Amino acid sequence: MITFRKSQAFQNPQVSRRSLIILVLVVGLPLVLIGAARLFSTSLAKADVMEVARAVLEEHVRRNPPNREWKMTATRISDDDNLEMDVEVVNYDQAQFILSRTGRIRHSYMKLACPDFGAEVYRQLPKNETIWIQLHYNGSPIVRGACPLAKSLF
Repeated sequence: MITFRKSQAFQNPQVSRRSLIILVLVVGLPLVLIGAARLFSTSLAKADVMEVARAVLEEHVRRNPPNREWKMTATRISDDDNLEMDVEVVNYDQAQFILSRTGRIRHSYMKLACPDFGAEVYRQLPKNETIWIQLHYNGSPIVRGACPLAKSLF
């Protein structure tokens, strides 16, 4: 006849209590610390986040001019907390060509001034925020619109 011996771990209640305490310390304590850190951490205000995104946009445009030859003339945070960029079309023929098109086609040309989706500026922007572009020639507006929304990681 086969007999089974009870293991010593089940016979000694101290071992199971000790295991429970270790489990709580290993799993529970880090969770409590993470929760406390989130509770006491300060997040940046939206205006501050937008200012950081504006600085990143300016640096990106300095290295990668819109449509390779257009010039960024200004960036700002609007009263609506939108990140806006003014872009000058420097070529007269290009400006006249864009002006001769319908609003929808003008908007397509305006999107040429938007940063690529992989640009760092999109990672700096809050979720569901994008860049607004004012395309103009010699100070006269051609078209204003929003860049397509990038897939946010946050």
